[in-house]
Parts: sequence; structure tokens; C-alpha cells
Amino acid sequence: MNRKSKKMFALTMSALMTTSLALAGCSGDEAGADGKVELTFMFRGNPEEDEL
Repeated sequence: MNRKSKKMFALTMSALMTTSLALAGCSGDEAGADGKVELTFMFRGNPEEDEL
């Protein structure tokens, strides 16, 4: 392999890895136990953080 084809191979593999990671992250379980989508937020400074 010459230098140009190695760069192209590395770029292609990086793009494939990025795409697969993005798709894997987006394919999680979206519905809660009752079928509704549940959003959770963590705010800094909660008393629960100090217990860790």
C-alpha cells in the first residue's frame, strides 16, 4: 500500500467506526415500563451527589 491508499483506508475505517458508534448509541430502549418515553436530568449540587 502506498501512502495515499493508507490515508484513504484510515479515513474510511474512521468514518465507519464513527457511524457504527452513533447508530449503536441511538438504538437504545426508548420506552419506559409504561410505554412512554422518560427523560431524566441530573443537576449539579443535589444532595444525592454529596453522598457518593
